[in-house]
Amino acid sequence: MEKQYVTVEEISRIELLNLMNEAFNDYVMRLHWDLESLERDLIENDISLKDSAVLRVAGRNVGFFLVGFRGSTCRIGLMGVLREFRRSGLGLEMLDKIVDNCKWKGISRVILETPEEDVISQKFYKRYGFRINRDLVSLFSSLSSSKDERIILESLPLKEVQEIAVKVSNRFNREHNWYNDPRVLSHLKYNSFSGIKKDGELLGYCIWSHRDNIAYIMDFGPAVVVEYSELVKYIKHAFSGSYESLLIPWVPTNDITFSVLTNNGFNKLTTQKEMELRLSH
Repeated sequence: MEKQYVTVEEISRIELLNLMNEAFNDYVMRLHWDLESLERDLIENDISLKDSAVLRVAGRNVGFFLVGFRGSTCRIGLMGVLREFRRSGLGLEMLDKIVDNCKWKGISRVILETPEEDVISQKFYKRYGFRINRDLVSLFSSLSSSKDERIILESLPLKEVQEIAVKVSNRFNREHNWYNDPRVLSHLKYNSFSGIKKDGELLGYCIWSHRDNIAYIMDFGPAVVVEYSELVKYIKHAFSGSYESLLIPWVPTNDITFSVLTNNGFNKLTTQKEMELRLSH
């Protein structure tokens, strides 16, 4: 059985898109991409196209993995194999390829996420040596239909948001997820970078996007004039009247934002298990 790995930068987006959608069409969570959402995922997940690959068997695309690197950490953004090729060892082979490349690069740990209900994947990764590190919880809250006109969202330059985010991270000993580390906010270019203001006074920052009647907040943090819990209330006011609900994805349970949000009326929607593999050199 002739096998070949082709880097993602060598193939067309359509080729990758078709493979991803076929590999995940029976997944425990509904996952489907179009060209726009695929491009956004590649950018926001900080995917290294030269280190990510498609596996071909006898000329057919049957599996793939997408990885990104930051400092001493590699994150497997996605990995999948077509249904008819599962339980054939190809998944383990792709993991070996990822880990060998990580060791060559001097990477000390590999992380990934799986849905809480996907126990099959968790067992697969545990057999390889991964361990569950923490939970990443997506939280949501309904919004009021009325709006406090004194509280507004105002566009801010990325640099200004980044400066505030760094200060907030240090002040509150933040435990960030892959997306909202203040050092890499430029990857969230599809989002709006906003200041939350009341009567002209800056209360904090918010990085967000929207789809239909839902606003998605990737990260938020207070300026020195308010605390986190107080800022959450202002955020709700800022989005009320324009959106029906707020959704904040992938909140680490060991980060201050998790307790702040759950204490202010946000409920759990889904949970991801962040898994980690420590590498020895």
